[in-house]
Amino acid sequence: MSIGTRMKERREELGITQTKLAEMIGVTKGAVGNYETDANSPKASIMYKVFAALQCDANYLYQDELSKPESDMLPSEERAMLRLFRQLNEEGKEKLTDYADDLVQSGKYIKSSEIQMDRKEA
Repeated sequence: MSIGTRMKERREELGITQTKLAEMIGVTKGAVGNYETDANSPKASIMYKVFAALQCDANYLYQDELSKPESDMLPSEERAMLRLFRQLNEEGKEKLTDYADDLVQSGKYIKSSEIQMDRKEA
């Protein structure tokens, strides 16, 4: 499988459009299309942005034997939350994190297994 094909596959797995990926890595939508069809290859500086945007490392895109990124081990509900979080600007991320902290600190929304673990650590 080519690097471009892997890029496209991973982008689609994450539910990211070509336009969104282009914005995330600072290129045009056409450039992303060219990368995915192997018409052009991104410069090294762009590839680092691709790795971050697609939540993978160089091995994922370059090796024939692929292993899924760690984020794929998350349950689908958590991956969906992560996708939503990544769509937020910095202020939104901060507000969501503060809200989650408030929910946990209230104690009302903590899973019972987490409470038991906290008691053992105390």
